[in-house]
Amino acid sequence: MKFPWATHLVVTASSEELAREIKELIRASLKKRSLELSEENTLITHIDYGFDFLGWNFRKHEGKLLIKIAM
Repeated sequence: MKFPWATHLVVTASSEELAREIKELIRASLKKRSLELSEENTLITHIDYGFDFLGWNFRKHEGKLLIKIAM
């Protein structure tokens, strides 16, 4: 079922493997509520590469978290 609204969520994990396990737990939890996780809007990435979230770009550089307006 698709809705015209979304819940925005950032999850952090200590490894890619753990992030993928968490993703599947979230998918299963949503399915119980007749909701689904959008594959096209779901990203697993390393913080060094960064990601855009709600108009902001987050990434880590030389041990510091950098947060800038997303371009």
